[in-house]
Amino acid sequence: MSGIHYPNPHGPSCPWYDVAEKFGAPNLKWCEETLCQWISEPANTWSNGLYLILAIYLFFQWKNHAFFPIRYAAHGIFLMGTFSLIYHLSNFYPSQLLDFLGLFICIYNLMLLNIHRFKKLTKTQYISTYIVLVFISMFVMHVAYLNYIPMQATVSVIVLIIIFTEAFAFIKKLGAPNYKNFGFAMFFLILGVSSSALDLKRVECDPTNHWLQGHAMWHIFTAIMMYFIHKHYELLWNSNKIKQFK
Repeated sequence: MSGIHYPNPHGPSCPWYDVAEKFGAPNLKWCEETLCQWISEPANTWSNGLYLILAIYLFFQWKNHAFFPIRYAAHGIFLMGTFSLIYHLSNFYPSQLLDFLGLFICIYNLMLLNIHRFKKLTKTQYISTYIVLVFISMFVMHVAYLNYIPMQATVSVIVLIIIFTEAFAFIKKLGAPNYKNFGFAMFFLILGVSSSALDLKRVECDPTNHWLQGHAMWHIFTAIMMYFIHKHYELLWNSNKIKQFK
């Protein structure tokens, strides 16, 4: 990309080098060294497999669910895992954008589920708001990339909105009968964030370990988190705290 100069993680003779030169490199580099092969970050790639396994399991659990945000949640998790796998496999800017797209697909569904608990939405309002939020977020990510602004903070803000709206729902008596699943989800989220931060800051970092990395643990822990957070919303539905669309 003309005028944008993030370091190309690939060597000149490597499979993804020309693509990264033409379309841009990612805005950051995780601890795992970039290998000169088609799967450039093996640990950070294979660890996305747990998202895919979870998505297949939840698909069969919820394929006939009456509430479509829960029925199609598995599809979002599958896309998130697939897009993240593609990003770490190839390690260039458009695939990094694809990784963020998968995240937005999943977390905006959760955020809108919380908003729906306060103000009942129509199905059309839900879908249109969802699409607009995803498109705006992708645009913001690209602008941040062009201006050398860390893009990852955007996802953190949305996660915090989900947590605060959940707390507000609890105060307004719209909470779940119990918060066991939500508590487990937050526990694994903290583990995932901590592992990824230690990786990014090179506190715990062995670049030559292509079996397990801190960012790979982020994938594993957040996949487990996704299971528990969606079980939390299923419990809300079953206890009539989330209602069908108007």
